[in-house]
Amino acid sequence: RAAAGTPTVRRLVQPATVVRGDLLGHAGGPPRRPRGGRGGMPAAVPPLPPDPSNPETWEAGEEAFSAAVT
Repeated sequence: RAAAGTPTVRRLVQPATVVRGDLLGHAGGPPRRPRGGRGGMPAAVPPLPPDPSNPETWEAGEEAFSAAVT
């Protein structure tokens, strides 16, 4: 089947100052997802709190690109 829609790319709103995290201060690899009890569905992952050193928590800003796909 063909996909249709309008993908949109947005710029991130960068903080005024970026705090660089400790390069060796993490265990490495992606964070583990919490699992539900007894083989059920995974528990919902709570949203990350705003962190100036983590671009994944920055707000979405103005639209940079958008195109209709049919």
